[in-house]
Amino acid sequence: MLKEMIEQADVETGVSGLKKLTYVADGVGMATSIGELVTEAVYLASRSGAWSAAGIAVGTVGVLAQYVGVWLTIGGAHADAMAAIAKDHLARGISYGVVLGANGAKPNYAYDNFWLQAPPSLPFYREFEKKAQNLQNAGLVAGYSEGKQLSPEEMRTFFDDITARMSEVDQEIYDYKSTPWKEWSADKKRDFYSTAAAIFRRDHLE
Repeated sequence: MLKEMIEQADVETGVSGLKKLTYVADGVGMATSIGELVTEAVYLASRSGAWSAAGIAVGTVGVLAQYVGVWLTIGGAHADAMAAIAKDHLARGISYGVVLGANGAKPNYAYDNFWLQAPPSLPFYREFEKKAQNLQNAGLVAGYSEGKQLSPEEMRTFFDDITARMSEVDQEIYDYKSTPWKEWSADKKRDFYSTAAAIFRRDHLE
């Protein structure tokens, strides 16, 4: 899905020469596209001890099916609020996963730095905390799979777009051309992924 969108996106070149892509991905559709997406996610999970340890390997399809559509079965007076929570955690996981996968991050790195290790605190919806955690992590796997499918050229196009949408300050901070990626600190790399994920979610995810 992401690969096709990047290939077909309109390109806008700004005065600075940076190129922006015009596309909007369907987060729910991205995570529920059973087929090549989930097959790849299961493959990645089975190849990584970290994913497997998190219980996502064999059960990836089941996790996606159970949690991605969880708001469809939510009822009662608080249905809208819980649906918003569900979609928020799904979008957060997908956004992290896409930028991690597109940049070639290893599954162990994604797990160690962006896997939601504990349920989020939802004081008014305690019964929904574990589902929100699983939903975000399922989104991370789905987004990671999408990002990994990009070709080297598509990866460059993807991150050129992300960079073009950064503030001038962030463009200077995360200028990998002046300071190679391998020389970045661990904290700077994590901050970059968080910034890139936020931009992807804001501008390209519905």
